[in-house]
Amino acid sequence: MHVCTPRPGRRPGGNSPKRTGYGKSTISEALAGRRLPTWAVTEALATVLGADQDEVRELWVKARGPVTAQATPDWLTFVRSDIPELATGISFVDACAAAANDPAKAIASSWEVLRLTAGQISHAFYNAIPGMWSSHIVDTFRRAEEDGRLPAGAAAVANVVHYHHVGANIRPPEIPSTPELLQIVILAYRLAWQANDILSKRTTQN
Repeated sequence: MHVCTPRPGRRPGGNSPKRTGYGKSTISEALAGRRLPTWAVTEALATVLGADQDEVRELWVKARGPVTAQATPDWLTFVRSDIPELATGISFVDACAAAANDPAKAIASSWEVLRLTAGQISHAFYNAIPGMWSSHIVDTFRRAEEDGRLPAGAAAVANVVHYHHVGANIRPPEIPSTPELLQIVILAYRLAWQANDILSKRTTQN
């Protein structure tokens, strides 16, 4: 992306994370080139920086290399009947109901359940608490996934929910539609359930 020429009047700046809707660490990591960011992050950055998206996409695909088929994580696909109780102020059913009549509540509940879960993960595995920025919550899920404590896809799901949480706060008129909100709620709670299962097993083993 550094080689793509921005449009006149556009330049990178300290507000890039806020303008993209992604966290500071996600944007910093992408710009530093420490790892290849997802296309969603790359596309958002290209828009903010005024880069040519077709050119950026072509470079991103080359950097990514050949795509190998990956098995879909079971935790994202199986239908659960044993819904665990989570340490949050609103249940899964109530959060889904809020998607239709109280969008802000649905978004807030989805993020809150991940915020609390990240705190539990950080305490249980790292004897710490996440940092004060919302992006630190995503970092907690990423670290746990990289360490093999959470399954593949955990960080990606946390990042999606974070994106919409930030967007709802800085662009309230652009709160997602009810069908979109339902998907966000489901993603957030499914990730929290999966983490809860792992934390419960750890408690039992200890």
